[in-house]
Parts: sequence; structure tokens; C-alpha cells
Amino acid sequence: MNQKTNSKKPFQVIGIEIRTSNEQAMEDIPSLWEKFYTKDIKKNIPNRLDNNVLAIYTNYEGNFTKPYTYILGCAVNSLSDIPDGMIGKSISSAKYEIFTAKGKMPDKIVEVWQYIWSPEIDVKRSYVTDFEVYGDKYNDLENSEVEIYIGVKE
Repeated sequence: MNQKTNSKKPFQVIGIEIRTSNEQAMEDIPSLWEKFYTKDIKKNIPNRLDNNVLAIYTNYEGNFTKPYTYILGCAVNSLSDIPDGMIGKSISSAKYEIFTAKGKMPDKIVEVWQYIWSPEIDVKRSYVTDFEVYGDKYNDLENSEVEIYIGVKE
């Protein structure tokens, strides 16, 4: 697992969302992914910047033990055309610790999140917005890769 810190400029996302918690996430999140692919949501997102899929964690009610909103979508250059049944969200600029999960998925993603929930990382977290980037490297079956951005306090 690689780790680095970087600032990210504001960006916008269109996608679908659920309200969940870590207690419910193992049921809720796979269901949202299934909906995303079976309804071909990605294809219907207007103004996409690239082919990456973003999983956004936001609107936290507290720390990682509390409910949050999970958005599955794509970065876009405009929120002017949001299809019915989807939402648009502006993500503010922020400082992030970036973790790279490499290997068998989703096992490696779970492993990285367990590390992120450790007191050492948790104390730094802003609990405003976190996100995962599922790009071309995610589809490499032998050595899959996902970047996980964790918002940290300035």
C-alpha cells in the first residue's frame, strides 16, 4: 500500500447515491454498484471528463462509525444537466492523504480502509469528503489498483 499527501482542486460529480453506514455498507454499496452497471448509469452521465468511476463518501454525521452519503458516479465539467434519478455534487478543494490499494479486489480495498480507520489516520481526517478512483488499472485482473483519497485537516 502506497501513501502520499496532495491537494486537489474542486471538482463536480454526477451519479447515484445512497445513505448508509459502515454497519450497512456491505449490503448497501454492492447493491448500488449493481444498479450502476445494470442500468448503465455511467453511459447516461452527461459531460463526463473521463472514464473513471468515482465512489464518493460525504455528508458524514461524525466519524467513520456514523452514517454518510455514498455517491457512485463520474467527474463532469458541468452540473447543468443532471438526469432524472441522479444527483450532482460539487466537491471543494481539499488536502488528501492518498492510499493505493493493489491486488485482489475488493479484499485490498477493505484492507486499506481498515488501516484508514486506525487511530493514527483517523485523528487527521476531516470527514468532509473521501473518494475512491476506479480507473483503467482497476480492470487489471492480475494486479488491480484503486486510489483512495482521504480528506485530512489542513
